[in-house]
Amino acid sequence: MQPPPSATLGDACSVFSSYLLLDALLANTDRHHENWGVLVNGIEEPAPQLAPTFDHASCLGFQLSDDERQERLLTRDVNRTVAAYAERGRSRHFAGTPTLVGLALDALGACRPEDLEIYRQRLAALEETQIEAVAAAVPDVRMSHPARIFAVRLMQENRRRLLDGLDPAC
Repeated sequence: MQPPPSATLGDACSVFSSYLLLDALLANTDRHHENWGVLVNGIEEPAPQLAPTFDHASCLGFQLSDDERQERLLTRDVNRTVAAYAERGRSRHFAGTPTLVGLALDALGACRPEDLEIYRQRLAALEETQIEAVAAAVPDVRMSHPARIFAVRLMQENRRRLLDGLDPAC
């Protein structure tokens, strides 16, 4: 996600928050101190900047077997659904082991109101077909059919949870 146009080079809060928003959307549970980067180029940009986000290997239920993904997609047991899986997503690398969605919402709450609104609007504008298209673009040798369907449902669920938390009416 690109930072909002209003973000200045000195406003790392907005960019940092967008990384946590992406982590929550993807259910990335492994964001830690070695998965952040700072770019320093004293010639063109004298101020350090957060590097583009990287290392998303621990996301989208990567550790689940296809059998477990399929079971979670089809079950009627509310404790085994994709939604239940999403709700248990936590960041063990932040104090208190917060949920991924809670961590993103807290970080976004520290942003300037105009930046927060831009991220809320972008998330609201993210359509199911766009999420499906991203998953469909992954080669079959990299992602099985159950993994693809699970990933789409997980992102849809996390998008809904983030939007619920960002709802201005709340």
